[in-house]
Amino acid sequence: MGMKREDADQLREVTVRSATGQPVPLGLLGHPSYVTTPAAIRTENGELVAFVYVDLNPGTDVSSYVGGAQRELDRALGAQEIRLEPGERIEWTGQYQLLAAAQQPLIKNSPGCDQTQRQWLPHW
Repeated sequence: MGMKREDADQLREVTVRSATGQPVPLGLLGHPSYVTTPAAIRTENGELVAFVYVDLNPGTDVSSYVGGAQRELDRALGAQEIRLEPGERIEWTGQYQLLAAAQQPLIKNSPGCDQTQRQWLPHW
């Protein structure tokens, strides 16, 4: 059961007892109001976060999806189609984050990897 705008008006009329025992309407102590907010406030590492969940089609690998999505995001940011406010950022998490973390030791210790470009070089 959610709160309605009328409930905020009624809440202002609810009374509490003062130190002297006199009834005091809440409307005199504060300003109850109806406000639409997110269903939950989530934090991660002390910062507010919001998540967008993506289900990939069967056969779509996570790295390819994130690579394409990141290119599109970079294009949209460059064209100012979307804007991030100061302090806002977009991070790829979940399976992608786990995959990227697992690849780092492989990339750093692989002789066939160009460290500056972080890509595999052909061996012929």
